[in-house]
Amino acid sequence: MISKKTAEALGKKLHIDPVKLKAAIDDDKEVDIDIPDDVTVFTKDEIATRDKVKYDEGKTVGVETAVKDFKKAKGLDFKGKDLESLHDHLSTKGEDKEVVEKLRTSVTTAERERDEARAEAGKIRLQSKIESFIPELNNGMNKAEALSVLQANGYDFKEEGGKVVAYRNGEKVKDGKLQTDVAPDVEIKRFLGEEKKWLGEADDNTGGTGGRGGADSRPKPKPVYTKASEVEKAFNEKHGAGASMGTEHDYAGHLQKVMEEAEKAGTPLVMD
Repeated sequence: MISKKTAEALGKKLHIDPVKLKAAIDDDKEVDIDIPDDVTVFTKDEIATRDKVKYDEGKTVGVETAVKDFKKAKGLDFKGKDLESLHDHLSTKGEDKEVVEKLRTSVTTAERERDEARAEAGKIRLQSKIESFIPELNNGMNKAEALSVLQANGYDFKEEGGKVVAYRNGEKVKDGKLQTDVAPDVEIKRFLGEEKKWLGEADDNTGGTGGRGGADSRPKPKPVYTKASEVEKAFNEKHGAGASMGTEHDYAGHLQKVMEEAEKAGTPLVMD
């Protein structure tokens, strides 16, 4: 005895009333069922093969028809039914040869532009995936800036087999003990936390971490400078106008430290 669900599935594929099919299967006696002569069952692979054959046949017939119509419209006389034969014939005529070359160039250009657009879309999609792995940082950097720092420190991320893989200095990032691939989000958090100290609360130089007795329980972002003049302005605002002149050595040391940090982060200061 088969289930009603199975009988319905078989009946649908064979175009037979599932009620009659189940009754015949459950009957103790031999029972004949009329199976339509025009019903053929294919596997997925068989359907794919059949469709490819039909496509190839249709493509050949379509090309031959197009070449035949073109020959008739242009009053051309040559042997052959394919595009190569048409090209060879037209190439022997000066004006037509020029037209063919222009068409060939146009097709090549269109294909190149299409491939470039696909490649660019792939890069944007990959960058979006990588940025989604980057957590919030305590230094005020956005995710695009953090990604630049990762790249400046030898990191590269590629899409392989439908997933993102992390590389550093040309080698896959692997677990030191098991030698398995380290997931990109895990490696990114490790680098930003262990090597850069940019995760969690900000350090004392950012104005304190808050807590009991602190000004704020939330970490204050560490300022990111792009110009030396910004460093001097912030120094003066903190220590008073003209403080950089009165404490020349202190300011010079502070500027040197900021410059070194910016260099490590891959975002060197502009000396304006």
